[in-house]
Order: sequence, then C-alpha cells, then structure tokens
Amino acid sequence: MKTLFVIFSIFFTQIYYACSCMPMNITERISTSDFIAKVKIKKIWLDSKNKKFHNIEIEVLDLYKGISTKKMKIYSAQMTSCAFLTPENTTWLVFASKDKDGILSFGFCSGSQNLDKNLSSVQRKMQMLKYLKSQKISMTSKNNVAFVINSDSLKKFNGLTESKNNFALYEIVINKDLSIKSVKPIKEFQTNRINNEILEILKTKSKVYARNRESAISEEEKIIIPLFYYPKEKNDKSFISPYDL
Repeated sequence: MKTLFVIFSIFFTQIYYACSCMPMNITERISTSDFIAKVKIKKIWLDSKNKKFHNIEIEVLDLYKGISTKKMKIYSAQMTSCAFLTPENTTWLVFASKDKDGILSFGFCSGSQNLDKNLSSVQRKMQMLKYLKSQKISMTSKNNVAFVINSDSLKKFNGLTESKNNFALYEIVINKDLSIKSVKPIKEFQTNRINNEILEILKTKSKVYARNRESAISEEEKIIIPLFYYPKEKNDKSFISPYDL
C-alpha cells in the first residue's frame, strides 16, 4: 500500500508540475510575437544574472517580423518541466517576444521549431511566412480579436486533391459589433471549384470574438486568416483546416 501511494504521489506530482502553455494558432502566434525569423544558433551560454535564461548568439537567415538582431535569450528554465535549450549550430524558426525591459526571448511555449528536423508542419509555416513577407502582409490584430471557423463545415473537402498550394489566405473585415462585413481572398487554393464554397463558409459559418470578452471593438478592423491543406497520409484522407498542425 505504501508503494502504491508513492507511485500515485509521483504520478500526480508530475501532472501538477507539468509545463502548461497557452494554446495559440499560427495567426495568434504571428500577431503576438515581436520577432519572427529563420535563424542559426551560433553560440549559447548561461546568463550569469538570471539562471532561468541562457544567452544566445544568432545569425538571422530570413527575417519575417521585427528588427534583426545578433543576440537574444532563451527561457531555458533548467530542472523544471518547462526546460528548453537549443543545440549550437542548429537552424530554427524562432517566435520571440519582448519583456518589460525590451529584451527578446523564446522558450518551450513560444512555438519555435527546429528546422533541421524537416517536418512538414514547419515547412508549411515557412511557406506562409515567406509569402506574407513577399506581399508585405501584416497579421497583427489591433483589437486582439479571434476568428473561429466551424470545422464541421470544412469536412466536405475531405479527400480533396490539392497538388500545389499548402495554404490559402483571406482578408476579413470586421465591424465594430464583431460581425463580419466582408471576406476577400488574397491567395486561394488551386482547385477553383471549392473557392466560392470556402468564401461562403467564412462569411456564414464563422464567428469573431474579442479576447478581452467585450461585445464590441473601438474601430473596424481587417484581419488575415489562413487555411491549411493537409495531403493524404496512409489511411487518412486529405483535409483543410484553419489550424497549423
């Protein structure tokens, strides 16, 4: 009985102290980050003033948001459930934010990813970030609003063969009362027959809300919404989703 108690204590302690990150989609991640870039981690060393951080020297390979820099910090939080550290000489897609003193850092919950692993999810983000940069499109929300699409309405596109575009982008104009004023395609999928249907779904099967829980915003706002295409994998059909998986 004593052994069983110890096992349960360890189990629940691990759950209680598990690192908890606020879930964010790519739109929210881009909007709230102060710095987004493809970088090479050149050097890492422990911060002598704050042991929860490591200093890093980086080379910016491609800047998507913010001001280029050669140094920032990692919230490494060693010996905790949020422990995070990047190896030297690795390439990363970094989402970093400034603290109250204007110091840039990223960590376990930042959404940053190792590009050396060549994951399809990372490549999809990179393609979208490069497109946003080339077209000078900003995804920052002035009024901190979120756009929610009824995912069930997108199930009709399961099994779609989309050979070219991994993502589509739409401009949504939001009224002060959080109703949708208009939807305009910026970059559509290759398959023309679904484009009009997607526009209709965005207009009628979606909802806007303010994260501060207010029922209205101070001014009309334009936001950019992505949709992602996921090709067939083994026994799973292809599908379209507003989430970067």
